[in-house]
Amino acid sequence: MDNRKLILFASSALLLVGLLMTPLLQAKGQDFQGSQIYKTYCYECHGVEGRGIDGLRTATLNNEGFLEVADDDYWEKTIRLGRVVHEMPGFGPEVITDRQLTYLVDYIRSWAPNVQPIEFSDEVIAGDPVKGKEYYGMLCAACHGPHGEGLLGPSLTDPAFLASASDNFILQSTIKGRPDTTMPGYPDSQDLRNVVAFLRTFEVELEDGELPEDLVLPGQFVEEETEDAEEAQ
Repeated sequence: MDNRKLILFASSALLLVGLLMTPLLQAKGQDFQGSQIYKTYCYECHGVEGRGIDGLRTATLNNEGFLEVADDDYWEKTIRLGRVVHEMPGFGPEVITDRQLTYLVDYIRSWAPNVQPIEFSDEVIAGDPVKGKEYYGMLCAACHGPHGEGLLGPSLTDPAFLASASDNFILQSTIKGRPDTTMPGYPDSQDLRNVVAFLRTFEVELEDGELPEDLVLPGQFVEEETEDAEEAQ
């Protein structure tokens, strides 16, 4: 083989290797960017690889039950809106761009590569909120608070959570539970659907995609009424 053919062969081989390696290098680069975004904005409250931090009442992100029900829509709204009750700030596109948000979510999902998130519809779960309130008191209040304000578990009536979570997210979270936590799963039933309907009574309407500023948080109205009653005595 003369030098000309050798150079042509070597160039072709390098080009082929480059084409084969490009997707891998891009994936590694995106994973690195996702990890850096996580360290910058999430690590302080959610800990190493989303395993939580002792003493902080924040969601454990690295949980297969959670990752299975957290679809793209849930992640986007959660990151953009944050949480009100647990004082998680929302990160707009001027802080975390849409592309960076994708890298961040992909990085979080890399913790459980065998878990495929369920893509939920916007189906409204039919239920009786009055019956749901009663069943919530028996099933959920001990961990999530009598008004869903959060105790051992996170707030379920946080307006930012309700704006982020679909009815099916809430229902399937209750059915599947959270493995390796104190939250068990429960058989699907109309009682659970009634609980979803009850929680929806706390939902507030967004204003141009943002939560209104004059929010009354779950349980806050009860405290205010109690204070007013005490002052009147």
